Amino acid sequence: MPTITFDAHGFPRSWIRRQGVLTVSWQHIARAAVSLGTTHGPWSGAIGPHGALEMIWRVALVRANLSTDRQDRIIATDEFWSLDPSEKGAVTFFLGQVSMKLFADTMGVPAVARVDEILRAMGRKLRGSRPDFYGIRPHAGSVAIEVKGRTHPIDTPTIDRAKAQAASLPRVLHTGVHRPYVHAAHFYDGAWKALLRDPESTGEESGPTAADILLAYYRPLAAAITDGDLFRQVDISGRQYYTRHLYAVDLTVGLQVGFVDAALRGGGGDGLELLGLFNENDQPGDRHLTFGDMKRLSLGESEQRQSIGRDGVLVQTGTAWQGSLGTDQ
Repeated sequence: MPTITFDAHGFPRSWIRRQGVLTVSWQHIARAAVSLGTTHGPWSGAIGPHGALEMIWRVALVRANLSTDRQDRIIATDEFWSLDPSEKGAVTFFLGQVSMKLFADTMGVPAVARVDEILRAMGRKLRGSRPDFYGIRPHAGSVAIEVKGRTHPIDTPTIDRAKAQAASLPRVLHTGVHRPYVHAAHFYDGAWKALLRDPESTGEESGPTAADILLAYYRPLAAAITDGDLFRQVDISGRQYYTRHLYAVDLTVGLQVGFVDAALRGGGGDGLELLGLFNENDQPGDRHLTFGDMKRLSLGESEQRQSIGRDGVLVQTGTAWQGSLGTDQ
């Protein structure tokens, strides 16, 4: 199973331990890649067929640039190391975001959306530097995340600047605990490593609502999956999903029907309904998973070639994923 070594400072024990190794499945990695905050906002009208193409692009970046070694560590492929420096920079920035989404899932933050798109939708002027993402934890608060991805280890001044960015973002309204943090990822000794740092929040409670963030998260996913007539409705373990197969990367992406309907209702979506579904979808037993639990879940996902998140997002990998991603598929 693919693994990522991590080092985390400043977090409660209930969120993540200080150091360790996170075990994931390739299915979870693919789910993280397709469900990251889209680069075109849900209010811009720029979603549709391009959303599915963006999903394909993201999954292709993962498959082209990541593999595992004999110790099951996630490593960069030869194709990655053949890129020129500017190309490596673009790829590692994206991979840093994928890494962030994997750890956010682990810490109980299954939905993250891009800050710029949310603030723009609120009519805020975008001034200065800002963190990359807002995230929502069911029933339990919100986060602001600054993400860094690098080919080589990240220096302390860069981390300190990122911490200041994360801490300064306006807090999400009416969500209780708001936790800013930095997620920095890089290759160290040939393997992917994640650094998580949690500064004290200095931002005022004048940001978006949880409903705003969930609308920004779900609407592009829902639109990409259901665009045209290439999607279908299926039953998985008693829950209904709309799914779409991305043939170019042999991957099926799905979202629970309730989330799709709420995200696209009336052309603009219903954020409050999404919030209700999001909280309802959260299972109490999922809130305090140990790393042993995560490893067992990842093994199950690998065997079933399927990963379903607490956010209602589904990913299934096809036969093209067998035997092509290092020591584990």
